[in-house]
Amino acid sequence: MILSIKYDKRYRCLAVEEVKALLELYGCTYRFVEIGDEIRVDTDCDESPLCRAGAVKEVKGRTTLKIDRSAFAGHLTRRARVAMDPLISRIMVNLARVREGMFVLDPFSGTGSILVEAAMVGARVLAMDLGIDALLTSRTNLGSYGDYGRADAAYLPIRPRSADAIVTDVPYGRMSTSHMGVRYIVRKVLDDVGSALKDGGHMVYAAPNYSVFHGHPYKYVTICSVYVHGGLYRDIVVLRKD
Repeated sequence: MILSIKYDKRYRCLAVEEVKALLELYGCTYRFVEIGDEIRVDTDCDESPLCRAGAVKEVKGRTTLKIDRSAFAGHLTRRARVAMDPLISRIMVNLARVREGMFVLDPFSGTGSILVEAAMVGARVLAMDLGIDALLTSRTNLGSYGDYGRADAAYLPIRPRSADAIVTDVPYGRMSTSHMGVRYIVRKVLDDVGSALKDGGHMVYAAPNYSVFHGHPYKYVTICSVYVHGGLYRDIVVLRKD
């Protein structure tokens, strides 16, 4: 079956990778036929795995199902201006191959926008942050759909290899409560936070594009750059722990 997919042109790289991730998540075989104004993919699945996509607008001429946020309508009341956009948050969750029942950790939860998207697809979520205000905001936004804890990301009180996926927006600039630079924080994520990830699990993080590291024990799945403002681009990095 050939699926013709219209996507958000701002996020071409993310859209392609999101389609791959969701088809893989649902056990579909696939082959990309064309990546242009539309994505055309030959697959043994119908369009249903793509209904939860963030960057996909239409499949086979039909508008994809809108993401149902009704369960969170009373919770998404506190949002910071620097919070991760819900669309990017949803894409990151999908890139982490998160499915219902998985345990998902965000060690820099901030307003909880990433974990809200993970909870919407049925994941069990844990919000952790060193900042009290940030953690309270996560708690307000997630309500009863997640668990919470205050902790330094370098010393998380979590058993090794217990998280199915780690999805986070690495703090920098105004978002950061640490005096350490963003490159140091990214290194701590890879070295310390990553120990909580199960073998075969995915870690997806967002960080400025000057802070990507190589030489760590994870396999790079993909890196997509997203324009933020001025000359700043944010990299969405997808890693797998083998």
